[in-house]
Amino acid sequence: MHTPKVSTKRVLGLALATAMAVTATVTFASSSDAATGKIVASPTSGPENVAGKVVTLTGTGFKTGSTIKVGTAATSGVQFNLATTCPATAATAGAGILDATARTVVTATKLVVTVPALDVSATGATQKWSVCVYDTASPNVLLSAGTYSTLPAPTIAGANSPASGSVAGGDTVTVSGTGFTKTTKVKFGTVAATKIVVASDGLSLTAVAPAEAAGTVAISVTTDGGTNATPLVATDDDYTYQNAIVVSPTFGDGVAGNSIDISGVGFSALTTPEVVFTRAGMQSAADDLAACTDVQVVSDTEIVCGTTPALLTTLSGAWIVVVTSDSTKFMADGVGTHPAFETVLSSGAAYTSAPF
Repeated sequence: MHTPKVSTKRVLGLALATAMAVTATVTFASSSDAATGKIVASPTSGPENVAGKVVTLTGTGFKTGSTIKVGTAATSGVQFNLATTCPATAATAGAGILDATARTVVTATKLVVTVPALDVSATGATQKWSVCVYDTASPNVLLSAGTYSTLPAPTIAGANSPASGSVAGGDTVTVSGTGFTKTTKVKFGTVAATKIVVASDGLSLTAVAPAEAAGTVAISVTTDGGTNATPLVATDDDYTYQNAIVVSPTFGDGVAGNSIDISGVGFSALTTPEVVFTRAGMQSAADDLAACTDVQVVSDTEIVCGTTPALLTTLSGAWIVVVTSDSTKFMADGVGTHPAFETVLSSGAAYTSAPF
């Protein structure tokens, strides 16, 4: 049997490659291995004065070696410097110069670092930092450089417009504040908004409200700088979902026995739904009130008033249709006595009675 000859040099090369694969060790290149290159940070920005942000640096100046094991947080060879350019050699950390708190060489072109708390006196404004990658061996010369920005957290200031809308969602809401960016994300409570448009000055945005259950939620705005804190006026971030309805048709002759179709949300949750016509503010037993008979829940979004009351016996004109789960509480006078499910005054709930 013939055995091919393998050179001693090839055997040593294979052994070295195998050992490197097992230990998965890499190191920064020395100054003789790479000229100063450019690195790109991803993401390119993060919150000010918040430690722990993990950033990937892509560039050159790193090579396979045997000094620093992958995954360790050795003495940093990466610094964040407020100077517009990186010094030729690493400086002692201090005012305006901070070491990365951890770094891992992943490949020859990829370095992952943990950002320290980048805080300067100019808080509240975007701050650009130079990212400087140095050889870890003395004299610690510069290998690669790039930039990274810190951003203040956004704020919400001023009531949202509108401050309420239908549980079905779909309303375009304007939010005012500071620090809004192109990467802004908006939530209504815990549900993400859609179609976010940020003004060029970063002081306002519009977002389309998602569908949610009736009640008040807080709008939150998140950018690379973080998420807004509670506004100075605590209710400025409030948005109230209301059980708004739409009636069809919107007019009738006022004679008992007509029918109307009502669209909304949440009707299937009602065990004894009632449809009430009111002429005033739904707050007093003295209001003119009349109720439908033959009420039927078709689906969660549709309810039918099979027989309208005689509205002309009171007074012809505009009425507001309200869907409620308890007409007794609905007609009671006093704050807090109204049922949990009750539609609100809205243009879509208007119904006009008049003789033809």
